[in-house]
Amino acid sequence: YVMFPTSHDITPRNIDDVMNLLHRYLAPGNKMLIVTKPHYDCIDRITKELSEFKNQIDFRFTISSTDDKILKFWEPGAPCFKERLESLKLAYKRGFNTSISSEPMLDGDPYSIYKQTEKYRTSEHWFGLLNNRTKGIISINSGCKQTEHHIALEKLRIVQDDDFILALYNHFKDNPQVKWKDEVSKRLIQLGINVAA
Repeated sequence: YVMFPTSHDITPRNIDDVMNLLHRYLAPGNKMLIVTKPHYDCIDRITKELSEFKNQIDFRFTISSTDDKILKFWEPGAPCFKERLESLKLAYKRGFNTSISSEPMLDGDPYSIYKQTEKYRTSEHWFGLLNNRTKGIISINSGCKQTEHHIALEKLRIVQDDDFILALYNHFKDNPQVKWKDEVSKRLIQLGINVAA
């Protein structure tokens, strides 16, 4: 089971190279988890040209907020929420396995992401928090001034406090398709709730 890509995203600029790599990985029978902030045109091409391999492909689309202002701030140049949602719908309609990653959650309303994507997932919805690695990546990618970046991080930390984590857990604790990434699991353990990641 190969996760792809690992160090960059799939964009219209690199889609030709991506298609070549995917063909090479899939042809021998490998299963692939394609993780991306989905561009509609890229997903359209992948699902058309690789339809014969659909049983070997799982998509995991990164959707960290439904608010385009927030997405633009943290992920400049990445697709807006509507484009990500339409990409998800397209892959689902064409019979591919689909899941969602909301890691990191970029605001205080992950419930909206879940509600709007639920009908188009075939498997898990992962929720995660900013960790040191993602903070570093976002810091580099955001192009923000350090002070602006730090202020936004602090606001997010305040919003995603212990009460937020507990409410999120209590809302989804009986839902087998909701999964918790490491940072959420660690916070829950600190709060006396032992959950599997």
